[in-house]
Amino acid sequence: MMRNLPNQLMIFVLAGTIIFLAGAGCIQVPQAECADSLDCQDRPHAECTGDWSCVEGYCVYECELSSPLETPTVIPPQAQVPETPQTPRPTPPATETPEEPETPPASDDTLLFSELELDAQTETNIADTLTRTFFAVNPPFKMMAPGEGAAFALGVKNLQPKMADYKFEVTFYQAQNDRGNKITDDPATVDGWFEEMVFEGIEVDPQTTHIIPLRVILPDDVEPGNYIFMIKGYKYEAYYKPEFSSIELTLKIK
Repeated sequence: MMRNLPNQLMIFVLAGTIIFLAGAGCIQVPQAECADSLDCQDRPHAECTGDWSCVEGYCVYECELSSPLETPTVIPPQAQVPETPQTPRPTPPATETPEEPETPPASDDTLLFSELELDAQTETNIADTLTRTFFAVNPPFKMMAPGEGAAFALGVKNLQPKMADYKFEVTFYQAQNDRGNKITDDPATVDGWFEEMVFEGIEVDPQTTHIIPLRVILPDDVEPGNYIFMIKGYKYEAYYKPEFSSIELTLKIK
């Protein structure tokens, strides 16, 4: 008990000294900042979302752990700008090209121009005619039936000492009945009757003759009558000039 006396005396002495100095103003005892959390409002605090609290007279600001400032959310680079999915354009349905109807093959009864050739008698007759004239058609008159075809010989003779260039042109004059009255003179009436109606660039050597087959096929619905055609001949001298008098070809359709 006596051993602890000096220690207790020392404590009393120190405590008295502190009280004396405090009363004298030598030691400043800090004042409390707050009595409750309301005294801490409007004070500067850390940049986070939280609340003030008064702990043992001191203002303490506690941040919320869920605050985005404390725990920032990291956005993956690929997720920052999401791509808008593109709707694929519908493929338009394929347009089917209508098939063109096939042309039926010609029947065995269909007459073709290529099947019409000059017979031997016609060639003999035109050759004989050209001994008396320079320009002729044989036969000049022929009786035919609807749907029938024929080949006429159109001949020219060149008596000049040099080659000559000729042109021949077949034109429709008119159709007449048996009394000689005109039925029609419309050129469309004979469309397609002749394989060719204009022959141009026919070169004939001097002192020779040249024969051209003139092929005709009549339609099945042609009207009866006398169909008269005029054939004109031209010779080239800088341009095609009329060289011969026109000759006549008549088709009498029954």
